[in-house]
Amino acid sequence: MHRDSAIREIGDLKGRRFAFGDRRSTIGRYLAQRYLFRHGIRAGDLAGYAYLGRHDKVGWAVALGLFDAGALKEGTFAKLVHQGAPLRELASFPNVTKPWVAAAHVSEARFALLRESLLALGPERFLPGDDRDFDFVRKAIEESAAFSGD
Repeated sequence: MHRDSAIREIGDLKGRRFAFGDRRSTIGRYLAQRYLFRHGIRAGDLAGYAYLGRHDKVGWAVALGLFDAGALKEGTFAKLVHQGAPLRELASFPNVTKPWVAAAHVSEARFALLRESLLALGPERFLPGDDRDFDFVRKAIEESAAFSGD
């Protein structure tokens, strides 16, 4: 949200305009809508909302006062603030990491070699993953429908 906004807590978003990222964005839509939904905010509670595509567009739209608040990646937020955008954080939520995946035709031996090579770089760079690690994203997609009333 804008640095000078009177909004102090999630409930203050009722009756306000909210900017989301891409319609298929994990952070810019699904996780943000899940967060709003779980804090009692539905699409109908907002004065309006829009999908702006990229996270930087969301940040600048909020900084310019076109929207009261918006959802964007933490890295993009930090970059925009560093560039002078008058933004401040209202809330944050856990995010999924960016998985590295292999095509189904990659042999088990090659997959194991690649996996071990990446994990050898250390846990600050790569961690082992499992499909269940993304269950919360699937749940967020379901709750997105509840947010919008679909």
